[in-house]
Amino acid sequence: MCTTADSTAFTGPHPRRPPLPVAVDWPAVEEWLGLRLPHDYRQLAGRHGPLDFGDYLWIHVPCAQEGRFDYGDWLRSTHHRARIDARALPADERPAVHPEPGGLLAWGKSRSSDMFFWDTGSSPDPDRWTVVVRHRGAVPGSGLRPWHRYDLTLTEYLRHTVRAEWSLPSPPGPLIGPLPGTIARTAFLTTAPPGHLPRRTFPGSPTNNATSRCGPAPAWTRCAC
Repeated sequence: MCTTADSTAFTGPHPRRPPLPVAVDWPAVEEWLGLRLPHDYRQLAGRHGPLDFGDYLWIHVPCAQEGRFDYGDWLRSTHHRARIDARALPADERPAVHPEPGGLLAWGKSRSSDMFFWDTGSSPDPDRWTVVVRHRGAVPGSGLRPWHRYDLTLTEYLRHTVRAEWSLPSPPGPLIGPLPGTIARTAFLTTAPPGHLPRRTFPGSPTNNATSRCGPAPAWTRCAC
């Protein structure tokens, strides 16, 4: 598994909706999560902001637009959905979900409602966290199994979706795509104001107490996203 892949080697801006950078207050976000995030993800957010990747996959970053999207709310709802879906698995195959130690942490969603996560228990080094996907539809080569683990980082997984043929690499296994290597500004987040850390924290998180957040919540972003 390579940890130094750079998405600029296989992506290009969308001609009509080019991405826009966003300045995220990463220490505040990581304190709120209780986790350090992978460098390639922080680099993507810093360079491009919220992304529509390959006209199919949304890569969500810490920002908010009233009535449309809030990063904290999205994480909570996605993790709640993951816990419910995991109940269909045998008990010894059910993944832990953040904020459980080593739990799955969401980073994206597809237009087909596939959910994309890091396995934060796969390595003590966030730059080596591998991808877990909860597929909503049939994926060639999946054997109709909805959950799949890949020995790939975020950037490596994205690289494998951008390929010339409808093939089934083995490894890494069943994949979405092939997708175009376009990166676009997420269409429903074109004018989002600075996001704020929610006062409601994750159940069980280190800051889940009545006095953990006093006064105005610190901003996630230092500019509009």
